[in-house]
Amino acid sequence: IGVSRASLWLISKTMLTLWPKFSLIDKITKTNVFRLKPLQKITLEARVVGDGGQVFESHAHFIATRHGQVDVCREPSVGGSYRGVSAMGLLWSMKPSPGQRKGIRLTKSDVTKPYKVVLDCFDGHTDPQESSSLPPLSSNTFEKGYMADGVKRIPVREGRIRGTLFLPPGDGPFPGE
Repeated sequence: IGVSRASLWLISKTMLTLWPKFSLIDKITKTNVFRLKPLQKITLEARVVGDGGQVFESHAHFIATRHGQVDVCREPSVGGSYRGVSAMGLLWSMKPSPGQRKGIRLTKSDVTKPYKVVLDCFDGHTDPQESSSLPPLSSNTFEKGYMADGVKRIPVREGRIRGTLFLPPGDGPFPGE
């Protein structure tokens, strides 16, 4: 049986997996990188565009296991925007990208639309300015939202009372957590 060069390339191409592709903002998105060289140094870069068009980013340096894998939930970041083991580190360590106005914050004005997070994997330990001219080994996207599927958003305007009621699907009761 012959194996074509294209097949070898597909077999050996670095793979960045994210699960689930959508989750609520406070839930973990499992991030794994496969098909790396043993002990290969990589950089993961996360980028998100806020509702007002502001760009936020973070990056973390990892060293693959002897099996050529990185599990962000288990492996420590050895540098970048944060250090240590943190499944959500690439999210909580985000800062405004260079060129953004100072003092801006990532705020959500429309909770019905999730954030789209772009995640890139680069060879070596790089910073975002260096990697902007490099092709990523692998890229993927995932979404972080504030509303679960089926939740109804109801604006409340009664007398002097103003607010928003979020109702989960179903008949209830809906005890607070």
